[in-house]
Amino acid sequence: MARIILSIVLAAIAAVWSPLKANAGEPTSDIREILYRIGGGMSPFDDAYVQLLRSKDGTLTLTLRGDCPNEKISFEVGDTVLTRCVQLINEHKLWKAKGHYKSEFFALDAPTESFSVNYTDYNDSFSASGEIPKELRAGIYAITNYLQSLRGDRQAIGHFNRKWDEKDILDNKTKWSNGVFSFTPEEEGIAELYRYLSKNMGVEYNNYEWRFCLAEGVGIRALIIMNDSRAYYDVFVDTKSANRTSTGGTVPPGRFPKASRSLLTRNELSKMSEEDILLMENEILARNGATFQDSDVQDYFNKQPWYKPANYFMGREFNDIEDQNMRTIAAYITWYRQHRSQ
Repeated sequence: MARIILSIVLAAIAAVWSPLKANAGEPTSDIREILYRIGGGMSPFDDAYVQLLRSKDGTLTLTLRGDCPNEKISFEVGDTVLTRCVQLINEHKLWKAKGHYKSEFFALDAPTESFSVNYTDYNDSFSASGEIPKELRAGIYAITNYLQSLRGDRQAIGHFNRKWDEKDILDNKTKWSNGVFSFTPEEEGIAELYRYLSKNMGVEYNNYEWRFCLAEGVGIRALIIMNDSRAYYDVFVDTKSANRTSTGGTVPPGRFPKASRSLLTRNELSKMSEEDILLMENEILARNGATFQDSDVQDYFNKQPWYKPANYFMGREFNDIEDQNMRTIAAYITWYRQHRSQ
């Protein structure tokens, strides 16, 4: 009797398990979307993704977005791209993904990533997020790296890339200038500029206090120079750059449209009043739909015919030049107020 009961129970389990097991296998319907997204945990500004999307008319569009404000490009691709992605999905058995994988450690600001593939048959869709296992991660990266490679030499309009600590690109063929001082790197490279700036500031040179990044794109090559201990921040532009200004689109409204089109230098800000600098900063915000707690500032922009406040403003609307200029203005105002009080 016990054996009969056991046989019945096993048969019942098998009957329930069979369809579930079938759905857990290799998908059979067509892919509608492949999406990989990575963010910075609690930071709303880091949000990069790779998306391959099949539209209703059959067009296959690949969108690549980086974590810089304007680093986003979309372009059509052929069916061979999707075929290759399907091969990689099956090769790595990514359809075995089990949704969210909890992390062993709890960290509020830990970077997060997610990967999902959506099919015409919803039951075929799958996703992975959180602490994704290595075997799945390998397959996800195989697909995303392949899709990223299709970018080729396509450059997002209005975007420049930031590269840190690449001193080998500072050769003696390029002259850099902030509008006051110009230099051509020799063997010592960026250290020459650090020494000059330290001397100009009347402080002893300390290499560990200085750092820089290279920004290039939209016809601009620039060195962003920083010294946190001295509240120093400046932009040195490659004088051989083809075009120092982003000329795409219409001229931005307001008194200081340049702040949305060209990189500002410390020298340019030093020739302006603090009132004008703050207005220029607020115009960048206003052009992107920000509202202001200061009632006088809000009243000023309410009277501007071009001003359209956004329902929800996060700062993601900045183009890369605006993003960089906001940093430059903030650093300069900090330095200016510190030295004004001395």
